[in-house]
Amino acid sequence: MRKYYILFIMISILCSQIYALNFYNYPNPFREKTTFKIELNDTDIKLLKIEIYDENGYKVWSFQKNNNFTSPLAIEWEGKDEKGKQLKAGVYIAKLRIEYKGKTEERVIKVALIKGY
Repeated sequence: MRKYYILFIMISILCSQIYALNFYNYPNPFREKTTFKIELNDTDIKLLKIEIYDENGYKVWSFQKNNNFTSPLAIEWEGKDEKGKQLKAGVYIAKLRIEYKGKTEERVIKVALIKGY
């Protein structure tokens, strides 16, 4: 019984398609700007979105791209909110969301801003 169960798990893992192979930012922590790097398994993606949240869970910045994807993808963030105001030093959460073929994939990382206003 165990052999069949393990085989089923292995087949499920091999058949699932992961679109975001890597999602990270550098430098981290950062002072003036950081670059989010996304390595994609496939560029047949409907939507790619990055949202930055502060320690209270409020969205402070976002980036969205709907077509013309290349891999790897690099997006810069200067530590400012949507209005261009410099954010204070602290830990922020970056959430990557990818929509493809009726499915959604999400990744979350921590980003540390060590210089602010």
